[in-house]
Amino acid sequence: MIKQLFIKYILASCSFGIILYCNAQSEENAADKESLKEEMFSNLQEFYESNKDTEGFSLTFYQKIDELVTTFPNDEFVAEVFSEVIMDPIFTYNQVISTFRKIDTTSIDPDDLEEIKKSIRKMEKFQKGKSLYVFQAVDSLGQTKSTEDYRGDILLVEFWASWCGPCKEEHPELNEIYEKYQTKGFEVFGVSIDENETAWKRAIARDDLRWINTIIPEGFKSDIAQKLLIQYVPSNFLIDREGKLIAYNIKPNKLSAILEQELNY
Repeated sequence: MIKQLFIKYILASCSFGIILYCNAQSEENAADKESLKEEMFSNLQEFYESNKDTEGFSLTFYQKIDELVTTFPNDEFVAEVFSEVIMDPIFTYNQVISTFRKIDTTSIDPDDLEEIKKSIRKMEKFQKGKSLYVFQAVDSLGQTKSTEDYRGDILLVEFWASWCGPCKEEHPELNEIYEKYQTKGFEVFGVSIDENETAWKRAIARDDLRWINTIIPEGFKSDIAQKLLIQYVPSNFLIDREGKLIAYNIKPNKLSAILEQELNY
């Protein structure tokens, strides 16, 4: 998702550069400001690509995002960057609130503002130790399954879709993790937001998904997705044996590390 933002910004910068060239005499200040933003964003991209898997990444990345917002509080694209970055819980609640207060909310896209507010609500709602909403869905065999059926296991509730590229990329790693820990008290409860049931079943076979797979054909508009504030796929929730939240929207490498600790391996 962050990589897509970087690509989008590069394309937008090229278009903006053409406009500035055509209006050079009247747009010098705007050009200087855009140049600074481009430099800051380039540094942000370079830092992300080089350090995303290193210790201390989260704090430094936050400081760079905060600096970008502080410098351009009424820039629509900067607000979009902030909106999409905080969909994953890589920053603390206090950090997100602090930076959000610096944004001129009257000058940004209403959809981005709504997504920022939704991410903040998610951080408030899904704190570690809170109970996760229990729900039911129909699996690939036509049977109704409930997340409550797996009390006593560490459960990953994984939202995905057949058309989701990042989901497909993560499935091989999730398959390896599932094979390693499934007999030790770990389960996966897959939830597809596909509208096309045939495409969903084909993707299960294509990606060799061996865990429970259910579907909510209403997708993002479903009651389940709304209650769990699902903003994109893949999205997930990891809950303990009592249905309490351990973490949400985690990548396979972090999932593996948590399971090592939770299952004492």
